[in-house]
Amino acid sequence: MTADRLKTASSIFLPMALLAGASFWLIQSLTTPQQSTLPHPTIATDATIDTPALVTIPPRNFEYRDPTRYIENELPQISPLVHAKVQTQLEVTQDLVTNKQYRACVVEGYCAPAITVKTPIDDHPVVGINYEMAAKYAEWLSIKTGDNWRLPTALEWAQFAAEKYDDPEKDIQSDPNNPAVAWLSDYRAKSKSKGEAPRQSLRPVGLFGANSLGVNDVAENVWVWTSTCYERINVDAGGTKSSATSCGARVVEGAHRTYLSVFISNPQGGGCTVGDPPSHLGIRLVKGAEQPSFWSLLRNLSPFG
Repeated sequence: MTADRLKTASSIFLPMALLAGASFWLIQSLTTPQQSTLPHPTIATDATIDTPALVTIPPRNFEYRDPTRYIENELPQISPLVHAKVQTQLEVTQDLVTNKQYRACVVEGYCAPAITVKTPIDDHPVVGINYEMAAKYAEWLSIKTGDNWRLPTALEWAQFAAEKYDDPEKDIQSDPNNPAVAWLSDYRAKSKSKGEAPRQSLRPVGLFGANSLGVNDVAENVWVWTSTCYERINVDAGGTKSSATSCGARVVEGAHRTYLSVFISNPQGGGCTVGDPPSHLGIRLVKGAEQPSFWSLLRNLSPFG
């Protein structure tokens, strides 16, 4: 990579890298999230539980931006855009988890109450949810139904988001001979994103409508936790590659992608957010076992090897 191209990348991404780096090292000691202090009562299977309606997503091929952060010679780089070929179908909840559905877990003492200042409305999406709370709800629902419910991976989110998936770096242009081109491109993209920010007020689930695959309220004003951990790959000046993973932060998907500490339930209040903070944090689940990862294949297609 030429010095001019490195300078171009620096003009766009260095501030983001500093924030990402600070967030990464702050949470490095939190690789394993703390266990809940809530009691773990014996939960019996209950066929009458209000289980979320499902949408079956067919196998799809689509363009996908790797959520891993790439650093070359201490300068952040644009993550590789890959052609994902998902060969298995996926079952995903048609709607976001509602206050009523989540409250059932709270009543049984398995889940902590959502952290919100407003009185929850039954048919609105539950928000004020950190990663552990979302994972505990999936665990509780699995016990109650006898099925395997879990949080989606970032790749699975893109699979069911369909046209609602927005490549986080698609509008970034560069010119190795003119760093100002990249800076202006990044500025315009961020300004456009802020101008199209989703409405803050919560609404009944389904009110924003379905995407082309029948999944409601995708990429609107509620972001969802994924199970994908924060990961960074570094290549030094000598070409030596190293990687670091911290599951103390996870990929959060919605109107745009970001990375959050697992303990954050209100991203508007700050707290290790990389990029613009989400409006609300909620839950969407998938059903069934996670498919084998194909990231090793994707990375073989990237300049980082």
